[in-house]
Amino acid sequence: MTRTISFVISEKEYADLKIKLRHDGLSQQNLLQSLIKRYVDNSSLFLGLLKSIMAEKSDHSATRLSEVASLYEKGASNTSEYFMSEEEKNNFYSLLEEENGDL
Repeated sequence: MTRTISFVISEKEYADLKIKLRHDGLSQQNLLQSLIKRYVDNSSLFLGLLKSIMAEKSDHSATRLSEVASLYEKGASNTSEYFMSEEEKNNFYSLLEEENGDL
């Protein structure tokens, strides 16, 4: 099942977006799906941008924004502490292949 998302932006913002997307070789759908995925997945790449957006647009108090940012950072720290990075996974699989042949 899919859902449609719509929002309103000015003609100038739309024109600027279309120009930038064409320059970067992206579609609106590619860009928005990637942003949504990174937001939902709490991507560390997205965290800096999210902090900036929250400071500018959020209805929460400064204290609450600070708490939320702290929780995001703590989650990223826990993830890096308890889970293997992609590089570590690749190294692990390489070691297994060396010992056991192709998997």
